[in-house]
Amino acid sequence: AFRSPPTLSVEFDALPGGAVNVMDKALAFDASGRAHLDAPLAAQSTGPANEWVSIMIDFKYVGTSGGHAVEGTLPVKLKVVPLRLDAPGTSLATNQKSFFVSGQTAAGAMLTLDGDPIDVTPQGTFAREITKPGHHELVSSLQGVVPRTVPFDVRAFGPLKDEVAACAKKAKPTLMKGEWIAIEGKRVQARSENHATVLLLELAHGCATAPCTVRILHGADAPSGDHVVGCARYARDTSSGDPELEAEWLANSSSKTRGQAGHSPDTRARTGSVRDVGF
Repeated sequence: AFRSPPTLSVEFDALPGGAVNVMDKALAFDASGRAHLDAPLAAQSTGPANEWVSIMIDFKYVGTSGGHAVEGTLPVKLKVVPLRLDAPGTSLATNQKSFFVSGQTAAGAMLTLDGDPIDVTPQGTFAREITKPGHHELVSSLQGVVPRTVPFDVRAFGPLKDEVAACAKKAKPTLMKGEWIAIEGKRVQARSENHATVLLLELAHGCATAPCTVRILHGADAPSGDHVVGCARYARDTSSGDPELEAEWLANSSSKTRGQAGHSPDTRARTGSVRDVGF
C-alpha cells in the first residue's frame, strides 16, 4: 500500500509462537499473527523524471517456528510514474507577476499542485498559470504505481548586483556536475517550448577550454539580447556531450556592462527574439 509520503507496507503472517526477521529487523506480530514492515520510497520518487523508473527491493527474511528456521527473499518490483517539469523548473527567480507550471506526466495520471487538481491532456501534458511565489509541490499519481513528487521554488528577482553576488557565493569557478556556476556568454540558438526556453550558449569562462557551448534549460521566457548572464546548475550531459544546465535566472548583458554587476535585467522575450530551431 502507498501512503504520503510514498511508503511500501508489506504484511507478513506467522504461526503462533513463530518469529520473523526481515532485513535484520524483528517483526512484532499481533494476536492474529500478522505484522507489517514499512519501506520508505520518497528518495526514489522525489524530483523530476522524464521516464518510468523501476524500484527493486529484496526483502530478505528468516522465519523460525518450533526450532526450525527458514530463510528466503521476497522480491518486490515497483514503478514510479514519470513527471517532467518544463516550467518553472525546480528553482526560478523572476520579475514577472505570474509564471507557468508546465510539463508532462503519464497519460491518465492525476496531477495536483499543492493539493489542488490540475487538468492533464490525453497525452499527459499540462500547463497552469499561477501568481503565488514560494515553495510548491507537484504530485502525479496513477493507480497501481508509485506517485512522483516534484518540489520547486519560485522567488522574486532582486537587483542584478545582489543576484550576481548571491550566485557567486554558491557557484564553482568551473563547470562541475551538480554544482552552480555563474554564466556569461553569447546566445547561439534558442527556442521556446511549453512556456520554457532552451538555449545554446557559448560560455566566455568556466570551461576547461573557453569558449565552450552549453545547453541551458530555463523555466520561463528568455532575455531578448544576444549576450546573457545568469546563474545555473550543471545538471547532466546531452547526447552530443555538451553540458546541460538548469538556469535559476537569466538576464541581458550589454557590451558596456558585460562582466559587471550593476545593470538592470531584461528577462522579457520580445516577438521574434526567440528563434525556433531544431536542437
